[in-house]
Amino acid sequence: MQRYDKIAGDWVDLDTWYARRAGTLPTNTGPAIQGDLKPFRSPLGQGVVNGRRDLREHLARNECRVVEPSEWRPRYYSGRHAAGGEIVTRPAPKQRMAI
Repeated sequence: MQRYDKIAGDWVDLDTWYARRAGTLPTNTGPAIQGDLKPFRSPLGQGVVNGRRDLREHLARNECRVVEPSEWRPRYYSGRHAAGGEIVTRPAPKQRMAI
């Protein structure tokens, strides 16, 4: 037996319809197309990066890579802001050398 899915706009069998309502099956199963990056100034101070290809070349040229979110852990200087991150002490100011 089939049922009309208003969100997808087509007729589907009951198992698929119930799965979509439960949230276990997305209504759009097509490919996800990601747009190009907007131009931005390089944090290394070496000009403007205009898209993904320029970003790949820029990272390779400067021997850098993109840090994945799973590799980064925030560090906080006060316990008030450190909900799940690591608390560290504030670095000491640099001392001037007497000449």
